[in-house]
Amino acid sequence: MKRIFLTISALAISFATFAQSAYDALNLSQTNPVLGTARYSAMAGAMGALGGNVSTMKDNPAGLGIYRSFDITFTPSFSINNDGEMDFNLNNFGLVVNFGNRNKNTKGYVTSSLGVSFNRLRNYSHYSSLAESYIHGENEFPSMTDNMGSILTPDLIYYEAIDLGLIGEDGNSLFGYDENGNSLEFDKSWKFSESGRIYEWDFSYGMNISNRFYWGVSIGARSVRYTQKSMYDEACVDGSSWYLDNYYEATGIGANFKVGAIARATDWLRIGFAFHTPTFYDMEEESNIEFDYNGQYADEPSIANDYYEYALQTPLKLQASLGFVIAKRALIGVEYNFENFKSMRLEMNDMAIEEEGRVIKDEMNKNSSLKIGAEVKVIDEFSLRAGFAYVGKPMQTITSDLSENIGLYIPVSVPKTSMYITGGAGYSGEHFYCDIAYIYNNQKRDLYVSMPTDKPTLDLKYANHDIMATFGWKF
Repeated sequence: MKRIFLTISALAISFATFAQSAYDALNLSQTNPVLGTARYSAMAGAMGALGGNVSTMKDNPAGLGIYRSFDITFTPSFSINNDGEMDFNLNNFGLVVNFGNRNKNTKGYVTSSLGVSFNRLRNYSHYSSLAESYIHGENEFPSMTDNMGSILTPDLIYYEAIDLGLIGEDGNSLFGYDENGNSLEFDKSWKFSESGRIYEWDFSYGMNISNRFYWGVSIGARSVRYTQKSMYDEACVDGSSWYLDNYYEATGIGANFKVGAIARATDWLRIGFAFHTPTFYDMEEESNIEFDYNGQYADEPSIANDYYEYALQTPLKLQASLGFVIAKRALIGVEYNFENFKSMRLEMNDMAIEEEGRVIKDEMNKNSSLKIGAEVKVIDEFSLRAGFAYVGKPMQTITSDLSENIGLYIPVSVPKTSMYITGGAGYSGEHFYCDIAYIYNNQKRDLYVSMPTDKPTLDLKYANHDIMATFGWKF
């Protein structure tokens, strides 16, 4: 009978793992809207209608049409996450080859440029922890063993917990009680860390028509690597203890296409528009679970490792932007982005994963973001910059019914709103230029340690910092 139960629950654990994949799809689809060159970042990335910067290739490739010279640039940076850990990165590299109009015409074709840029689109570095004392029935977040018998379809963790003596055959907890059934105090600790990057290469072309209309196209090649580690421990005053560790890694490569345009409506106003296709990823993911009670490991090998290959389609993106040029001494950029995360799609063996499609449709949002940036030329060679960006909530709060299908032992991190405050300065000479920028990112998240529940275990605010410098040459 146990063999039959384990066969059935093996299917359940596969479903539970992929029930989380809707949230993983969101995590792999979201990018940081302000990362790029130091000038781009200092203006919060609000340069879609202004152009003339290599990082605009990833937003609106029409910005290449603004160029009148060759340009080469690179941007080293370092980040400080919410736990104080420092991380060094190459934020951006770019090359623009300009083809000028020898006849100096201002009607029709004026100039065009080819561009190649490399951009870091996201840094996943985050850390969270929880450590408190509890007593069964007296706390909002009790022992995870109290919930092991509550999920709709018992899984392998449930049956292994019975074999280990952590819970009884009736699904009730045996941990944290004395021989008379009295509740004992126990400590619960949980650590959750994330790491990884999203990078993109853009190969772009932009053209200037009559100094009034600019258009461009771009092919993007992305790579992603995301790692999540969760360590959950409970230790009782009677000396008993158990832990459940979860390791998850996803890697993939993908491609997208972008097209954009900028219209110079007046000498002081530019209007931009861009369309991004979804990024089509080929993904691989692997997870590993370790389960131990009083030094005795769970012995069912199918809970230890899972490996999947699947295809992920991120949302398409629409972007509209305005650029204001004030007396050739100041710039203001405003940019709006729209993404429908309900349109994400997961496929395995060329077939849509229906349950994931339902979760995506029911739980994800149509999302908007707004970026505003400004630059003031203090003197001809020196400029000051500042910006602000806001990204809306990309998904709903997890419902109680849905949480019963996610899997007890799988932690879920649900992003909410994000806010970016940026600033910087720049020097520009005849050929050489240098910029610096600072980004403060405040992101809100709900973290669910155990299921089923309709209340997050932790309501977090991540505060991350990025500092970068760009060095470039125009000739």
